[in-house]
Amino acid sequence: MLNKKTQKKVISPIKICLRIAFLTTIWVSLLMYGFSLAGKMDLTVGVISIGAIIVFGASYLISYLVIKEHIQKRLGLIYQVIQTKHQRLNQTPKRLSMSQNVLEKVHEDVAEWAEELDEKVKTQTQLADYRRQFIGNFSHEIKTPIFNIQGYIDTLLDGAMDDDSIREKYLKQASKNVTRLISIVEDLTTISKLEYNQVVMNKVEFDLIPLIYDVFDELALKADETNITLTLDSHGNNFLNVKGDKMAIRQVLSNLIRNSINYGKPNGKTTVNLIEMNSYAIIQVIDDGIGIDKKHLNHLCDRFYRVSESRSRLKGGTGLGLSIVKHILESHNQSLSISSVIGKGSTFAFHLEK
Repeated sequence: MLNKKTQKKVISPIKICLRIAFLTTIWVSLLMYGFSLAGKMDLTVGVISIGAIIVFGASYLISYLVIKEHIQKRLGLIYQVIQTKHQRLNQTPKRLSMSQNVLEKVHEDVAEWAEELDEKVKTQTQLADYRRQFIGNFSHEIKTPIFNIQGYIDTLLDGAMDDDSIREKYLKQASKNVTRLISIVEDLTTISKLEYNQVVMNKVEFDLIPLIYDVFDELALKADETNITLTLDSHGNNFLNVKGDKMAIRQVLSNLIRNSINYGKPNGKTTVNLIEMNSYAIIQVIDDGIGIDKKHLNHLCDRFYRVSESRSRLKGGTGLGLSIVKHILESHNQSLSISSVIGKGSTFAFHLEK
C-alpha cells in the first residue's frame, strides 16, 4: 500500500501537468485568434486554434471519464475482496470524486479494515490462550483428588481393607477428595451460569449486619482451628439496609472471610468493616495475614489462580472462590478492589447500594 507521501508524488504531478497543458492551450489559442482578428495573422489560423481548444477539451473530458471508470472498476474489485472478509463494508463503494486523492481514500479504508481485522485476530488469540490455560489449570486441579481417590481404593483392594483402622481412615480420605471434586464442579457450574447470565439476581432490600453474623457462625469452627478472631465494625450502627441478591452477597462474604481465615496468621484477626458513603455502603474484609505480592493482585480473580501452590493445597478450596465473587459483584454492577502488604495483611472491598 502506498503511503500518503508516495500518493501525493503520483497524483499531484498528473493533475498539475494536465491543468498546465489545458491552460497553455487555451492561452496560446486565444492569443493566436486575437492576432488573426487584428490582421497580424491569417484568420484561418485563429479558427484552427479555437478548434484545437474544442478538440483538446473533448479529449480531456473523455480521458477524464475513461480514467475515472477504470479506477472505479479496480476499486470495486478491491472492495469486493474486503467485503468477503469484513462484514462492516457491506455496500459497494461510492462513486469516485476525482477532486479527492483516490489512493489516499482507498488506503484509509483498507487500513481501517486491516486494523479491525488485526484486533479481531488478537482477540481470538487471547481467547484461544485463555481456553488452553483454563483446560491446563482444570486438568491440574482435578488430577490430585482423582489420583488420591485411586490410591486409597487401590490400597484397600490390595488387602488393607481387612484392617479396620486403615479401612476407615482411607475411606474418609477418599470421601474428602470426592467432596473436593464435587465442589470444583459446582463452582464451575456457578461461574458458567454467571458468565452467561443464566443466574437471575433477585435484588431485594435486606439488613447486612445479621447476614455477616450468620457467615461468622458458619465459619466459626474453621476460625477456631487457627484461633483467628472474627469481628464486625459497624461504627455504632445496629442495622444497615442494602439492595442486592441476599444469597449471592452471602456467598461473596463467605468466600472473602474464608480466604482471610485460610491465609491469616495464627492468633490473628479478620474484621468486616462497614462504611456508609452517600447512597452506597462500603464493605471491607480486612485481615492481618501473610499478605499478597503486588504482582499477583491482578490475577487473584482468575480461575484456579493460586499465589502459593503448596499453601493453597494445604488449605483446600477450589481456586474458584474469588472468580465467583468477581462475577456476582459484576452482576450487581460493582467490582472487587484488593490491596495488600506482604507480612501485614490484605483488604478486599466492594460497594452495595443502600
